[in-house]
Amino acid sequence: MTTRINFNIDKKLKAAAIKKAKKIGLPLSTVLNQATRAFVEEDMQIGFFSHALVDDIGLARDDIRHGRMLSHDDLVKELRSADN
Repeated sequence: MTTRINFNIDKKLKAAAIKKAKKIGLPLSTVLNQATRAFVEEDMQIGFFSHALVDDIGLARDDIRHGRMLSHDDLVKELRSADN
């Protein structure tokens, strides 16, 4: 079963995407379906959100939730004491 998605896109970008898809023999809908599938399977990066960055953010949130974070001042104190 399929469903329809409507979204706004710049006209020039849409035209360029259609042209490129046609050049490789595919309709734009196939390209968008594959891109969506790759995004869901975490096989595609969007902007600066790489898979590693998303993982790091999740780990940081878990540390905050469990009280495993140091304030800046405490971190500086701990680093200075490690040097001595």
